[in-house]
Amino acid sequence: MDYLPGDVFLTRNTPEFNKTPGYWQHAAITTGKIIIEGQEEPGKVIMVTLEGFLKRNPERILLRPINKDIGLKAVEYAEDYVGVPYNRRSFNCVTLIRTVYAKALGYDYYWLTPDSLYRSLLFNRFDYYENKNWVKPEDWYAGRLV
Repeated sequence: MDYLPGDVFLTRNTPEFNKTPGYWQHAAITTGKIIIEGQEEPGKVIMVTLEGFLKRNPERILLRPINKDIGLKAVEYAEDYVGVPYNRRSFNCVTLIRTVYAKALGYDYYWLTPDSLYRSLLFNRFDYYENKNWVKPEDWYAGRLV
């Protein structure tokens, strides 16, 4: 499947890696080739290769914005957030997605969790993938660009 600018991935990890409430535990946006995500470790918004992101996230679903122009705008804003400090309570992975889409739309949906993104009518859902034989990568952030 081809990934488009503004596509959002929701992922699920084992509870030992992520204690976020709800079924989906992490959110990230793609430029189509690169992932932009807020991460607790290293404590900031980072860019990683799409390949590295997909390898470390065995269970995921793709959310594609209904309007691709809005997705393009959201990615432009997301790139400006690379390097911004991550804080689990005030600026986390969902806050990144919420902020860039609010700027792109001119309206804030007040998404608070990855599950609230999943339920949003702004996105179509595609490409559910689950790998039950997944093993934690030796280098959790292989492919980190920034």
